[in-house]
This record gives sequence, C-alpha cells and structure tokens, in this order.
Amino acid sequence: MLREIISGLLIVLILITGFFAYIILFDVKEIKSPSMTLNKEQYNIETDINSNTIKQNLLSPFIESVQAQEDWLEFHQKADQEYKNILSKVGVNQDLLFIEEYKDDLEHKREQLDRDFQEYKEYINNITKKEIEYYSSLVEYEMEQSLENLRKKYDEEFAEFEKQVQAANRNELLNYRLKLETLDLKEAEAENYRNKIEEIESEKSIKINNKLNEIYYTLRIKREELEKEKEEKISKLEKEFIRGKENQIEQKKLELENVLTLFQKNRYAALKKQMNEFKAVLNQESSDLFQKRNAIQEIVQNDLESLKKDYIDSTEERN
Repeated sequence: MLREIISGLLIVLILITGFFAYIILFDVKEIKSPSMTLNKEQYNIETDINSNTIKQNLLSPFIESVQAQEDWLEFHQKADQEYKNILSKVGVNQDLLFIEEYKDDLEHKREQLDRDFQEYKEYINNITKKEIEYYSSLVEYEMEQSLENLRKKYDEEFAEFEKQVQAANRNELLNYRLKLETLDLKEAEAENYRNKIEEIESEKSIKINNKLNEIYYTLRIKREELEKEKEEKISKLEKEFIRGKENQIEQKKLELENVLTLFQKNRYAALKKQMNEFKAVLNQESSDLFQKRNAIQEIVQNDLESLKKDYIDSTEERN
C-alpha cells in the first residue's frame, strides 16, 4: 500500500515537472527579445541638426530599450538556472520511478516464486505421503504373508502331531474297548478298563493341548518379532522417503533462488539501461534547449552591444 502511494506521488511529480519540461523544450520560440522588434535604424539617423532637444528625445527611448533588453537578459539568465533545476528534478524523479518499478518487479517475482515453492512443497509432500503409504502396505502384506506361512506350517505340524498322538496306544485302547464290549466282566474289572481308557485319552488331550499352547505361544512370539521388524522397516522407509523429499525441496529452493538471482541481475541491467537511455535523451534535449536559448541570448546580447555602439557612433557624428 505504501509503495502504491509513493508511486502515485512520484507520478504526479513527474507530470508536474514534465509540464515545465514541455514549456522549456517546446516553447523556445516564445522567447522574444525587445531587440527583435526594436527599430534600430532610428539610432542611425544622419542629420546636420545638432539639437539638444533631438538628442534628449532620442536618449529617452534608447535608455528604455537598453534597460528592457538588459532586464530581459537578466531574467532569462536566471530562468536558465531554474530550467536546469527542473530538468535535474525530472531526471531524479524518473530514476525514482524506474527504481520503484524495479523494486515492484522484484517483489512480484519473489511472491510468484514463493507461491511456486509452496505449491511444489505441497505436491512433493503429497507424493511422498502416497509413496510411504504404498510401500508401507507392501511391508504390511509381506508381514501378513510371513505370518500366514507360519500358521500353515504350524497347522501342518500340529495336524501331524495330533495324528501321531491319536495313533499312539491305539491297540491298547482297542483291546480295552473290545473287552468292555464283548466280555462279561465284573463291575470292578470294567471300571478298571474304563479308567485306563480315560487315562490314556486324558494323556492324549494333555499332549495335544500342550502342543497347541506351544504353537500359539510360538506364533505370538513370531508375530511380535514380525511386528517389530515391520515397524523398523516402515520407520527406515519413512526416513528414506522424507530425506529424499527434503533433498528435493532443498534442490527446488536453490533452483528458485537461482531463478530470482538471474531475474534480479537481468532486471537490474535493464534498469541501468533505462536510466542511462533516459539520461542520454534528457541530456541531449537539455543540450539542444540551452543551445537554442544561448543562441537567442547571444543574439540579444549582440543586438544590445550593437544598439549601444550605433547610438554612440551616431551621437559622436552629430556632435
């Protein structure tokens, strides 16, 4: 906001000084000297009359003309300095406008590159997040597959163990059951056989349950190990991707800084060129202006000197 106000004030100042410059550069033709309209021949009158009255009549307009001429010269000599001051201000104010434009361009370029950098960071963060999610899911799948393979392995192992346990003491159990079914046993003998059968079945169940608990415990340990391994892999994976992301962001930052540096360098060169070209034009126009003004003032000065000389010569001749 402050920059816009300053730019506005500078533009107004340039318009004002430009107006004066227009007057200076294009209205030279309006500079008129009294000598340009003065009938100098009246001071070259040749006559045999030598009268104080005539001399007095001639002296009064001469003095007035000379005074007017000298006043005109003095005024325009002072005006020349004012014109130089105005032209100097025109150059300074134009330089200020060029510099303000240069600063605005740099600020806009910096803002644009900042937006580009933020957009790139958002883009690379999203890409990295998706990559981490994807590869983490692969690690998850790998862990689940490993765990599933372990389950299958232990299921097969358990099935084989259970088969072996069930096969053990099969003949003994069959013998006890046949005796219970075919023989006319006393209650005590039958109870003994039933107890033996129950004892054997109980031992089998205990063995099977112990094996099952052993497998569950082993699977739990293996799962914890796989879970820890998975977390380590994912953590390592995240660190690698984040490190890669940070490297890319840093590389992008350096790239954009180089872009800004190059833009600033080129814009500064353009600024210097603009300022030098404007100064060259202004100096040339100023030189042309003052050459014209000096030529006119030289004419006026010569007219004034000639006017005085002609009057003196004519006066001497009359005397």
